[in-house]
Amino acid sequence: MRELSNDKPELLLFDDSRDTGKLVVWALQDDFKVTFCTTEDQLREEIRRDRFCVVACDVSIQNSNSSGYEIMGKLRDTYEIVSVPVVVYSAVRDLQEIKRVEGSNFAEYIDKAQQGWDKKLLAACIRWCSKSGRLVFADVMERKLKDHLDDPLDVTQFSPDAEIMGVSSIPNLTVKIALKQLRAKELDKETEAVYTVAIENYYEYTQAL
Repeated sequence: MRELSNDKPELLLFDDSRDTGKLVVWALQDDFKVTFCTTEDQLREEIRRDRFCVVACDVSIQNSNSSGYEIMGKLRDTYEIVSVPVVVYSAVRDLQEIKRVEGSNFAEYIDKAQQGWDKKLLAACIRWCSKSGRLVFADVMERKLKDHLDDPLDVTQFSPDAEIMGVSSIPNLTVKIALKQLRAKELDKETEAVYTVAIENYYEYTQAL
């Protein structure tokens, strides 16, 4: 058994089955400090920006009209935790179809019907916990803005702190180029922060159209 540590990274687990959840906690607790929630209300009480490095959730939530990943997708936007990767797992839903539809909205898809799925879940959570938040953010926003990637992005219009942080608009900057620069870590800290806010606000703008 791995040595326990008091400074383990925090993981948020969402599963409406207490029995399954306990098994998942057992599989993850050596490497993570796990917060286990069984309802959406509990999730809302626990979610804090910059608290969790990764989220794991079951697809099938029996006491809700929405799936686990749909609930988490909504809460990611509400609580501004888009940069936190979400690993989903299921034994009863077609994960390949979910992956085809959702793509990079979620980090990884684990099939509970496969032998050793708990070890695969642990490996996925460890892998994604160490991935830079800006990369996760870029993956998720590329999916959300897939129909707007070639749109021009005026960062001074969509990021209120751009001028204060000394970041100016760039001619011919598009959503796609901004996401590419975030992934490549081509930006200084201030510009990265401005681009991130601008992309988030531009997404909200497109939803209101």
